[in-house]
Formats: sequence, C-alpha cells, structure tokens
Amino acid sequence: MSPLPTSREVSHAALLQVLRQVGPTTRAELERTTGLGRKIVSERVQELMALGLVSEGELARSTGGRMPRTVGLQADRGLLGVAQMNLHQTTVALTELDGTVLVREQLALGAAAGPEAVCDGIATTLRGLLESSGQTSERLWAVGVGVLAPVDRDLGHVAPGHLFEGTALAGWDGYPVRQRLADALERPVWVDNEVNLMALGELRSGQARGVDDVVLVKLGPSIGGGLVLGGRLQHGAAAAGEIGHLAVPGEEPRPCWCGGRGCLSTFASTAALLDEARAEGVPLPAPAQDPQPADDEDAVRALVAAAADGHPGAVRVLTRAGERTGAVLAGVVTLLNPALVLLSGTLVAEGDVVVDADRAAVDARAMRVATESLSLTVSPLSDTAGLVGAAAMAADGLFGPRALAVWLDDGAPHRDRAALQAAAAADR
Repeated sequence: MSPLPTSREVSHAALLQVLRQVGPTTRAELERTTGLGRKIVSERVQELMALGLVSEGELARSTGGRMPRTVGLQADRGLLGVAQMNLHQTTVALTELDGTVLVREQLALGAAAGPEAVCDGIATTLRGLLESSGQTSERLWAVGVGVLAPVDRDLGHVAPGHLFEGTALAGWDGYPVRQRLADALERPVWVDNEVNLMALGELRSGQARGVDDVVLVKLGPSIGGGLVLGGRLQHGAAAAGEIGHLAVPGEEPRPCWCGGRGCLSTFASTAALLDEARAEGVPLPAPAQDPQPADDEDAVRALVAAAADGHPGAVRVLTRAGERTGAVLAGVVTLLNPALVLLSGTLVAEGDVVVDADRAAVDARAMRVATESLSLTVSPLSDTAGLVGAAAMAADGLFGPRALAVWLDDGAPHRDRAALQAAAAADR
C-alpha cells in the first residue's frame, strides 16, 4: 500500500504542478493559483529551493511596492530518459524535468523488431546518451516510453489479448515493457501508447496548451489517435483513441488485422497509400527487396511532392486519403465536439492535399454545431510531441503527492522504485 501524503507533500505537489505547467511565476501568483496561504507558499518554496527543485529567477512587474522575484522549476535538477516507438524506428532522448529535449538518437529499430530487441536498444541508447553527454547514471531520475500498442498502465504491459498474431507486431501482446526497462536501467518507468503521448506533449507544450478538448490523429505506417477531454488525456480501459480501427463510411469492407473490416488503417496507412499511388502511375522509388524505414518515408515524400507538382494520380490518392480520414473524423467530432483536431505525420507535414480534403470532409459530414468553433490543423511539434509527452508522463509520476511522500526527503527518486511506481499509480 502506498503511503498517504501529508499536507506538506500535497502542497509541494500543487506548487510543482503549477510551476511545471505555467513556468516561472511569483509567490503571489502561486497563492492565487493553488489556493494555499502566503505562509504555506513561502515555507514550501523555501523547502523546494533547499532540495534544488525550485530556484529564484527574474524580477516580475510590481503591482504596488517592491518588485517580486519569480520562482521556477529547476528543470536541470534531474534528467528523464524518453523513447517513442514507431513500426521501424525508435527515437530515444534525454530531457530535463520540464521536457526540454537535450540530446536524441534515432534507432533503425522499431516495434517490428520485437520487444526484446527494442527494449535492449532503448536501454543501451540511454546509457550511451548519458555517457556521450558527460552525465552520470545518477542524473537519470525516470524513464517514459511510448509503444505502438494499447497499454495496461497499472502494470506497464502491452495490453494482452493476442491482438497482433500474424502481424509485424507479433510478440508484443502482454509484454512487460515497464519491468524489462526498470530492471535494465534501475529506474522507475512509465509506459503509454505513443500517440497518447503525442497528444499529451501537445497539451503540455504545443498548440493544444490551454485547450480542454483535443483530438490528435497520426497518419503513417499505422494510424492512431489521442484524446484529450476536459483537459485530461483519456485512456478508457486501455485503447481509447484507436481511430485507425473505425470503419470508413461507404467503403468496401476490407479485412483488417484487428479482426474488423473497412478500418481506416486499411485505406490510409502508408502501405495502402503507396500501393494506390503505384497503381495510379505515380513515379515513386521502387520498393526494396528488404525495405528499410527510409524506403517508405522516401516514397511518401515523393508522393507528396508529386501531388504538389500536380500529378493527377498523386492528387487523387492523397485526396482520397483525406476524405476517408475526414469521414471517420466527422463522427468523432460530432460525438466529442473537440475545439482542436491536430494531424501529424509526413503526409500532412509536407503538403496540404490531405489536410484540405480532411477538413472539407469533416465540414460536410459532421454536425454543424460541432464544427462552428473547430480548428483542424497540423501538429506543430510533430514527432517531438511524443518525446515531450513521455517526459511529461514520467514527471507526472514523480511529482504527485503520494510519489513525493516516497522520495522527496531523499532528494532524488532512486531508493525504492517499486514503492514509487505504486504511489504514482495511486496518485492518478
């Protein structure tokens, strides 16, 4: 059973949450935002300063009397190891406690390589990044990882159920990602779906900051979605946001590996679009005998470039992709009424055809009242969003009140990671 937090840890957590979300601010603003009294804020800030988690900064504008000095999170007090997995690649990085990416490395090793190889690659790369940047292992406080699958967050496992039999992701069902990495790195580890973490990254540091209701859709080798409702990332039982496995209205019922038919992923995934493009005579790089990740990316860029140059087949393929994605999104928009829809991936980052067709389909199909104040645009953080979100997830785990009760007086979260993980789960 995790320890119950005292009022001290509750107030520490409240102050740290504000400083993480809004940045440096004054003690008076901390009083207003948290509802804590002046004496409590002053005492807790001094305690956090003594622990090296908070520091004083610039003078702020006076509202009468002396100019107050801001206080802010000492983001370089510790480091977070983060990783975002795709089908053929994994990006690994070190960040500060506020999610600022310091150094990163891309591995030509993704979910298709299997869980053992990917987890070994993440652990080895994080150790290498620490060494190459002159950091000791003690500076690494926690790890956050985005995986290409639904996740049981309580256990840190890929959700079980034989979801991936006969696919490139065979072997991931029920795999204990958290335990594998925690044993390898001797640090607390948090795991979530990689598109969920992209949505969280946008919510904390991107275009979705300050927006309560957001849908993020990633288009690529697989299609996934992240949902933010009421300012909180939504998980459902494990698989909220799996927009790639909603059926496209009016299309043929193509069989999908998930067991469904007519899923968006069967029409708008990278592989499906490149097959359509070649059938339309779009000049693309020839598929390699043993394709590497760059092969698909190069072909997608060539497809987008051909559409920009006016190739009619390329325009048709990308327009259909946008229309099909928009047809599915229209139902999501009508149901959830988000203020913001963010699209991510090479297809939308390097050309407008998919986005324009997607927007037109949503406008035509969704309930009008749900689109009146809707903004549909491209994710500005792109793949960096997943790294920022993984860091935010790990920091959320570290800085909840029950988690702080486990480690704060030690000055760093290294002593009892099992107790810390249990406390963090109770904080959610």
